[in-house]
Parts: sequence; C-alpha cells; structure tokens
Amino acid sequence: MKILLNNIKYRYEVFHILTLFYSNEDIEFSDSGEFKINIYENKTVIDNGNIREYIFEKDLKEKENIKKALYSYLSEIFGYGFPYGTLVGIRPSKIASKLIKDGFNDDEIIKYYQHHYLTSIEKAKLFIEVAVNENKLLNNDSHKVSIYIGMPFCPTRCVYCSFASNPIGSCRNLVQPYLNALTKEIEVIGKLIKDRNVEIDCVYFGGGTPTSVDDKSFERVMKVIFDNFVYEKNIREFTVECGRADSISLDKLNTMKKFNTDRISINPQTMNNKTLSMIGRSHSKEGCY
Repeated sequence: MKILLNNIKYRYEVFHILTLFYSNEDIEFSDSGEFKINIYENKTVIDNGNIREYIFEKDLKEKENIKKALYSYLSEIFGYGFPYGTLVGIRPSKIASKLIKDGFNDDEIIKYYQHHYLTSIEKAKLFIEVAVNENKLLNNDSHKVSIYIGMPFCPTRCVYCSFASNPIGSCRNLVQPYLNALTKEIEVIGKLIKDRNVEIDCVYFGGGTPTSVDDKSFERVMKVIFDNFVYEKNIREFTVECGRADSISLDKLNTMKKFNTDRISINPQTMNNKTLSMIGRSHSKEGCY
C-alpha cells in the first residue's frame, strides 16, 4: 500500500493511524501513492478516492490534528472506530495523571480524551482509574529516580507493535554498535547519579526484547547494569523483560540470577496459537510453560 505524504515529519503519526485500519497491509511511503495525505499550515487534506479537508482545531496540537483527521477519514470509510481512538504508542494514564494534577475533574478529563483523541467514554474512565492508582505509588522525591534501559531488538516484529524495535535477524550488524553505545551511556549515567547523590528506586531492563541478543552479549549488558545501577544501591526492584518466550535460555536465566534480578516479565500476549502466528510470534503456547 503506497502512501503519498507531503510532509515526512509526520510519518510516524500517519503510519500508526494507518496500521489501525490496514493491519494486514505493507505500508510504504512513496512519491506515487494513490492514497494522498497533504499537510498544510492550517489543514490536512486526504484523498483516497474521496477528498476530505480537515481544518486544524486551535486547541489541538499539530500532531493531534493530523492524527484526528486521518482517523476520522478512515473510520468514515470503514464504518467503525476503536475504543482507544488515536492513542497509539502513548501511555494513556499519563495524560490523565497530568490533567488530575492540573485540577481537571473526571467529566472534564473524559471530554478531553474524547475531543483530543476520539477515545470512548469507557476507556477514558479506565485511564482515570489507572492514573489515580498510579499516583498512589509513583515516587515524588526529586532525589530518587527509576531507571529504564531499552533494547530495541526482537526475534520478530509483531504486527501491532508501535515501539522502536526491529527484528534482530535483519539488523545483526547494528547489535554490537548499539550495545557499545548502550554500555557507555549506562556508565555515564551511573557516574552522573553518583556525583549528584541521587538514589535509585527501581531498574527496568526492557525493549524490544533484552533477551533477543545472544547469551554472551546479554551477560555483558547485565553486568554493566548491575555494576552501575544495582550493586550496593539498595534498590527496591530490578526487573528484566523477557517478553518473548522463544528468546529465553538457561544461560540467560542464570545471568539474571547472578546479577540479582528480582523479577522477570514474560508476556506471551496470548495463549492462542493461531493468534500468535497471526501477530508474527514464532513461539507456541506450549513453549510458554
């Protein structure tokens, strides 16, 4: 499916709204696409056989206007929408949390979600509930931080994925340069935290899939994380994401134990083998036990 987009600055936003409705299509941005999306100073014009013009709403950010326009266009064509609306690649409760802190009441927050993101009332209420519960647990101490370390590789890329991650098999040449840069950054951040006398609360090693790299590379990164963020830091929890059951090995499990991992996060997404195959996962439900 070829898309002609006149402003590549918004490829990310356009791509992820398109994938909501065209989940089985390979989407390619091209100079000769039949699906035309033109973004101007104050409007978005979309043409895929039917031309629609969407004037920017002044109270919405430019990205919000573009996503809302494309989502509205596609939901009109397909005759349906989604309960999350245009919320893709966003942690929805983070928005609710900010609005609560700014003094918005529940009704105002629900209307905000509906207007800005075309979210359903049911989901907006859920985001408020999650935000309220999160705020009870979130750290508000300016001298305490939690650390997130990202590994942008996976065994395969799931069809619904909106994260910065790619199949490791197609980018093997990038793995070691990335790990070199990552370990250097961990060391620099570790020194900065020490110099500023900041306390580490929790450490989360996620992705992507941290366990998608080979055993030796995984141990190398785990040691750097341990030395800089875990050892003698009295942290509450060190979590390693093992979201793909097909990427876990005994050596990796021993490495996690060696470096004081408190919790591993295994997310098979579904225990339906047919669905696993459809979304691009190479493991089965049996492999998760």
